[in-house]
Amino acid sequence: MINNNILKREAIRIISNYLRLVANLMIGIYLVRVIVSHGTEFFGLYTLITIGIGFSVMLRELLSRGLVPELGEQLIDGIPREDSFSEVYSSSFFVSWSFALLGILLMTLLGYWLLPSAQESHLALAGKYFLGFRILSMCITIGFAPLLNLLMITQRQASANLVRFFERLIELIAFITPTIIFPDIAPETLLIYFGGLSFTGRAFLYLVTGLFVIKIHKSFVPTFKYRAKATIIKIYKTMGWGAVYVLSMNAHVRLNVIFAKIFFGPLGVTIFGVATQLMGYTRQLIFGLIVGLDAVFASLTNTKSNARVLKEQVLTGSSAIQGILLFNVLGVFIFLHMDILQLWLGDVIENPDQNLKIIAELSVLMVLGISLRSLNLGWMSALTGSGQISKFAGWLLIPAILNPTLIYFLYLIFGKYFTIIYFGWIFVGLQFLAHGIIVPYLTSRIMDISIKRLFSPFFTPLAFAICALVICVMCFYFFNFGKFFRGAFVLAMFSLSGLLSLFTLYWRFIRNGGNKNIGLRQ
Repeated sequence: MINNNILKREAIRIISNYLRLVANLMIGIYLVRVIVSHGTEFFGLYTLITIGIGFSVMLRELLSRGLVPELGEQLIDGIPREDSFSEVYSSSFFVSWSFALLGILLMTLLGYWLLPSAQESHLALAGKYFLGFRILSMCITIGFAPLLNLLMITQRQASANLVRFFERLIELIAFITPTIIFPDIAPETLLIYFGGLSFTGRAFLYLVTGLFVIKIHKSFVPTFKYRAKATIIKIYKTMGWGAVYVLSMNAHVRLNVIFAKIFFGPLGVTIFGVATQLMGYTRQLIFGLIVGLDAVFASLTNTKSNARVLKEQVLTGSSAIQGILLFNVLGVFIFLHMDILQLWLGDVIENPDQNLKIIAELSVLMVLGISLRSLNLGWMSALTGSGQISKFAGWLLIPAILNPTLIYFLYLIFGKYFTIIYFGWIFVGLQFLAHGIIVPYLTSRIMDISIKRLFSPFFTPLAFAICALVICVMCFYFFNFGKFFRGAFVLAMFSLSGLLSLFTLYWRFIRNGGNKNIGLRQ
């Protein structure tokens, strides 16, 4: 029998993920626009500090890989184990703050190396202040990571998504508030206010979140009192393969931001930063479905009911919806990427005729690369939540190491003819190696299923998306559409493709009561 309560919570997780996703995308799109409007140097410095030097997101993801399975084992249907939870919980805070100290060290060293001097930029001093506020924000985010992880592990995904939404909203408010109060504010002053207000708002948000989590159960009060050396070492060991996974997945973009700064200066960072933002929005559309999936598998492992069928349903349903979103979003982007960039940044970016063309070309390559990775996110998250991350994480080091190696090698070969577009081609090639070959092969072996059955949830949405693409190509070949009607037609075709895919999924899965064996075996 299907546990309807678990499936209901899973539906709430997916819906809340996408409500948060849509809101965050709207905020992020506007935030990038207003930051770009303050100049290439301003946006380049912001991108360098938040993506190249900033480690908050990466460290939080790394901690999640270790804390979710360890804390998940201590909760049975959301109730802490009386004999061992306190020890693991206290130890998790010790681990979190040790990571915060590591983040302080890394961000300080990279800032000293990469931030411009006073002779190079009038934003040099403001950049140092901004980096300082980012370090403080990182300490709060990482130090109290166990609290947010508890929200996901106890299946309160809607609450966790609300916190993530407010984090993004605070970022926007922190930027536009000084510009409203002081219309003629200098860029260097704006950057300092931006960092300070963002840190203050995040600190308040985490204080409120902490009070909410504490009320869920008395054992959720943060403490170092019951920490144990053996438990701390165990968490570090659990996190070991998670560290390999997170570093491998983040190395490409973060190192490329640094290479862009070294090889091409502020303009290169801006071009790569905008392309990365578009790539990130595509990734978020897929990752929004996956957030919390590892926690779901961790909790299903300890549920009293037979979780085999539930795991099959959750993973197959997630893969199918991933395909629906990914293939149709990719189709829209292929046709409309230049129109999107012109509408988004055409009137605020410097030298739009030249820069938008380069950004558009690089963006297509980055989006294609991240699309290949997105196909695997559900499988990797499920394997991680089931405690099998060690079986695939090490292999991801191969493309991660090849990325800087190839960039530097090609730079030495082509010299002044080396362009930032090479970053995109290298990214696509390595993502195909990692997520088109290595991860599907390993997942097939670990789950003991054929490659065909593993990819089967993607077949229907891919077929509908290809039909939409062919119709668009034929119509644009025979008819001369204006820009507005061209965009509307593309959106209509791929929206119809998505709806037909959803209807097919509903017909096959829901109408059969979710009991159909879809081929995944434990």
